Amino acid sequence: MPLPRLSLKRIPSTVSVGKGDTLGGIARRHGVSLSAMKAANSGLKDPNRIKIGQKLTLPKGSKRGN
Repeated sequence: MPLPRLSLKRIPSTVSVGKGDTLGGIARRHGVSLSAMKAANSGLKDPNRIKIGQKLTLPKGSKRGN
């Protein structure tokens, strides 16, 4: 009996914005450039106005976790 096929869809990693966080600070903490962080979160109307609790996508190549 053949084994079932596994789907290895890549689920984007996210980070939740905390008090005092900036997009640049989050990018530095995760080892990516600010421009990569902006590109991964292209839906942001104003990258200078992120809110506590907001979920941001971490770009490929970022360090997972703090």
